[in-house]
Amino acid sequence: MQSNQSAIVPSEVSVQSKVALVTGANQGVGFQIAKALTANGYVVYVGSRNLENGQAATKDIGGQARAIQLDVTVPSSIQAAAEQVQKESGYLEPFGQ
Repeated sequence: MQSNQSAIVPSEVSVQSKVALVTGANQGVGFQIAKALTANGYVVYVGSRNLENGQAATKDIGGQARAIQLDVTVPSSIQAAAEQVQKESGYLEPFGQ
């Protein structure tokens, strides 16, 4: 999805904010990617199967890191995460295009 200037965006995230969701961001490569994105001004949703692990990781990542429960093997978990990000931020930055 691309950002839409006419979209309703919650006040905590400006229209100019870059938003990303990183799966497996509570450890390893995902953790390092999340750190790099927050260092570059992104609001980063730290996707983790275990929400508590994601919350702990956000403390180490810093910046605008936010924990989100996400198990990419469970369709309902993917849907819930997408709905949460849409509700809170209005959009995600597209990567890999």
